Amino acid sequence: MSEINVDVLVIGVGPTGLGAAKRLQQTNLASWLIVDSNETPGGLASTDVTPEGFLYDVGGHVIFSHYKYFDDCINEALPQESDWYTHQRVSYVRFQGGWVPYPFQKNIAVLDPEERARCLEDLVDAALEARVRAAADKPRNFDEWNIRNVGNRLNEIFMHPYNFKVWAVPTTKMNAPNVSARNADPAPTSSSRPSSWPTGRSRRQTERRGGKPGPYWSVTLEVSESAYKPVRHETLLADCVRGLVATELLAPGDEIVSSYVRRFEHGYPTPSVERDGALAESLPHLRDKGILSRGRFGGWKYEVGNQDHSFMQGVEALDNVVSGGIELTLNSPDFVNSRSNTERRLAHFGGLRN
Repeated sequence: MSEINVDVLVIGVGPTGLGAAKRLQQTNLASWLIVDSNETPGGLASTDVTPEGFLYDVGGHVIFSHYKYFDDCINEALPQESDWYTHQRVSYVRFQGGWVPYPFQKNIAVLDPEERARCLEDLVDAALEARVRAAADKPRNFDEWNIRNVGNRLNEIFMHPYNFKVWAVPTTKMNAPNVSARNADPAPTSSSRPSSWPTGRSRRQTERRGGKPGPYWSVTLEVSESAYKPVRHETLLADCVRGLVATELLAPGDEIVSSYVRRFEHGYPTPSVERDGALAESLPHLRDKGILSRGRFGGWKYEVGNQDHSFMQGVEALDNVVSGGIELTLNSPDFVNSRSNTERRLAHFGGLRN
């Protein structure tokens, strides 16, 4: 194989690699090559097709954007209204045989009177303790942050078990500031009592490529795994089906015409209590060797790990390499998440400079 020499080598064709490649194509200031170990591009933003012709997104593909440049690129790739599916998000938490609207901590009005009173009592205690706590007294981990913000009871019945199910890591081992930014405060949204069950069994028809016409509907389950939370792979699919039946999301007699299981070594960049210190050493070390490690796992910052963030980490890394641009997303997550970032647009080459 002949040797290939380029100014910029992009490793990985996920959102971050695609962001860097798009910026390289747009600016035309450096020679470049993008490579990936997978045959299909997209990383966690890709879609698989089962043998029966059903499409399964690798994770939930929902676009949240903080960047005009990202919007420009998405609209260029998908310019027609028919290119998009628009959904109204409806999220619930299964609790004691019923459904509580998400975020759970903002909807305790639907709980039974005794449980609601216990949660409110602990919320009041947490608020009173916060008023006399010294500003320098910071929570040591995410578990302490939860107790201080929602009280012991809400932490016990929701925050602790929910976050362990998602992260597969105890909240005592997670960094408080970097996770808490993505959690709603417990202030109730309404003093009224909304319905505690999802309305009806409305299901959007699932797309199928070829085969017998439907209608079909689909369900995607995300199962976390770690040394703290092992999973039995040989029974995983059957266990999931039993769980769906137990929660009445499936009826015992429903016919399953297609199933799909895919395992990823990495799903979430878990912000451990040691994370910031590790990144402070590893990222400069790699930079000294000419490597910019960026993206959902390359930068390992959950707070800027969505598709828009990951894409823009690639864009900003490229701007930094070719023209000294500032990498706001990686280095200032709170800043980019609190504003509409309009400095870069697809129509012109621009951005923040050092």
